[in-house]
Amino acid sequence: MDFDIRIYDILDTPRIEMVGEKELEGLTDMQQKVTLLIKYSVSQSSHESVVAITFIDYLTERPIATCTGAFGLGMGMNHDLKVATNRAFDQVHLLFSIK
Repeated sequence: MDFDIRIYDILDTPRIEMVGEKELEGLTDMQQKVTLLIKYSVSQSSHESVVAITFIDYLTERPIATCTGAFGLGMGMNHDLKVATNRAFDQVHLLFSIK
């Protein structure tokens, strides 16, 4: 599962504009003030899958919010990871009021 693409897809809404690393250099001071970096992590064992998506203030590099999803019913690692990912994305939707 390519999380870079999934994260882009989930955040590609009229409310949020995504930019790449090369585009960061061209941002105005005002744009930098409202820019968030995204980092994510995925961990998986036979018992549980956990996905965490962290939003970080671009100027200060301080974490603003982390959306975490976990699931571990053990019906299959792929299934557990998919559910954990969807749970993290549900929190992202709530955080940014995305429908």
